Amino acid sequence: MSAEAAPSAAGFGLFVAAGAGSRVYGWLERRAGGVYRLAEPGSAALGAVPGGIAAECAGPPAPFRVAAAAVGQLCVIAWKPLGITEQL
Repeated sequence: MSAEAAPSAAGFGLFVAAGAGSRVYGWLERRAGGVYRLAEPGSAALGAVPGGIAAECAGPPAPFRVAAAAVGQLCVIAWKPLGITEQL
């Protein structure tokens, strides 16, 4: 192999490796997106039932208040395991 052919061979190898990496990433992204598209409508339907009951019993803002309280509680629970307290 001549001195001029070595850089082009290395460039071609890099081109092939980047293309293969791109294909694998695209495949994984589609697989994860499929799981998300499967789980999201099901969880939305499950959330609609208690949300409808809360809205019927306590008025239309009730589901939003319940969701805000749930997110706040999740933040409190996740605060320490995420190590946020050590950074303050």
